[in-house]
Amino acid sequence: MKKGCILLAALACSGSLLSQNPIIERAQSNTVTTISMDEIGKIKIVTPNDILAGDKFTAGVKLIPEGKKEKDIVKNNQILKDSYIYLGHTRFPASGNSGPLFLSESEIRNTPIKVTDPGGKTLFESIVPDLFNKPIPKSTGFKIPSHGVIGTPFRIYGNFDGNAQNTSCHIGGKPAEILAESPRQCIIEFPNDIKGATSITISENGIIITEQIGAVDMSISAGRMNLKRGESTYVDVVVTGLENLKENATLTVKNVSTAVVTMGGGNSQVITILPAAVSGTGNFNQRFNIQSLHKGTFSINIDLQLPEPGEIKNKE
Repeated sequence: MKKGCILLAALACSGSLLSQNPIIERAQSNTVTTISMDEIGKIKIVTPNDILAGDKFTAGVKLIPEGKKEKDIVKNNQILKDSYIYLGHTRFPASGNSGPLFLSESEIRNTPIKVTDPGGKTLFESIVPDLFNKPIPKSTGFKIPSHGVIGTPFRIYGNFDGNAQNTSCHIGGKPAEILAESPRQCIIEFPNDIKGATSITISENGIIITEQIGAVDMSISAGRMNLKRGESTYVDVVVTGLENLKENATLTVKNVSTAVVTMGGGNSQVITILPAAVSGTGNFNQRFNIQSLHKGTFSINIDLQLPEPGEIKNKE
């Protein structure tokens, strides 16, 4: 339900595989653990963050091969696909979702993660604490949020069995990828090419639910990113697809380069998007003025929080 966007003028990273810690990105519904393999690519492991000891669950895997030439990318993609991932004591191929997994109490608290080649050689190994730290109540039925941000993980609450192989989802008539699943939630990838009011259908072990949903897009644009002292620019945020919004949405904007620029209205702002403000058009627009304090580039974090289903929202 949350989309984080960071405006950066430049980004650089380096480091060797075995000494580099994984990058942990925690969201409301899931955690993404990114393992970087130098000159090969990245492995992203998507896990539900509500797992308890003994729960059956499915972890998702995304492979991002890298290379200077197309042939290098193809070769590295195969290397990634041939790898194996260990989550706790369970091994599964990196070429797809994990299938049903179980973790012990100790593995829940401190989760061992390892990547090996087909011959068993360790390519990466680490222990990640508190990977599963957001328990949610078990639902007796399916509860689907009224809106979702395209191209981001989208959570559906329900009485799932933790095995994503028994689950399918379609949005706007198009299949949506199942990223991960626990006994209490299913996390899908909201398709990028769906816009505005549409329908969502979720199927779990023969139970089929169809509801209406809004496909929300958030675009960010800026004037100049590299400023001299005293110069000014702006950041524009445009949110579309908010038709039929019944409860407030929240836009959080934070200037993380306060030594370089200042943001008009405050360097940290929380803006409530009221249903009445988007009725009819389904659009929301906001401009943020930026004033340079020193020469350099700057970064602004922007997060959009959409309403959760009412019965769940009050229990978290």
